[in-house]
Amino acid sequence: MHLWLRKSWHLLGNLIPLIYLHSSLSSLQAALIVFIFFLCSFSIDLLRLKVPAFNQWFLTYFGILVKEKEKHSFTGSTYYFLAISLTLLIFPKIISVCAVFYLTLGDPIAAIAGHYLPLKRIWQRKSLGGSLANFFICLIIGIHFFPIFIAFLGAFTATLAELFSPIDDALSIPLLSAFVLYLLT
Repeated sequence: MHLWLRKSWHLLGNLIPLIYLHSSLSSLQAALIVFIFFLCSFSIDLLRLKVPAFNQWFLTYFGILVKEKEKHSFTGSTYYFLAISLTLLIFPKIISVCAVFYLTLGDPIAAIAGHYLPLKRIWQRKSLGGSLANFFICLIIGIHFFPIFIAFLGAFTATLAELFSPIDDALSIPLLSAFVLYLLT
């Protein structure tokens, strides 16, 4: 149940690339809007980490959305909004939209598939089932924006970033995949 609630929250992030794609917002405007969400998330995390009573209150009401490892560290939302704002700012619109979809759609699908159809553990807590689901979702996303070869390499990069990220994969997925897509286009 916790997984579904967390991933539903994560899937709401699809509104960001959808709105940006179909709006006249500049990359700077879109990045600034998402950066405001980053500042809010960062401020809440700082407050949680500095004020134990606030952290307890936060976990009482929002703990269902927080991973165990995030209860006394920054939440994934902070990394998520930072990475999206940077991706929107740095890269051209189509590349950033595609890379953000890799994060907002591919990553939660990977978690759900990895939980229910793990197949085999391949790296730390990551599974072959989750990685395959991530790759195929990202490939389908990429094909909507790029020729198949570029879509394949973008999806492959997003999958490797999700699988092997030494930091939070919310940072690595959009930034690394956008960089590769940028180099290929």
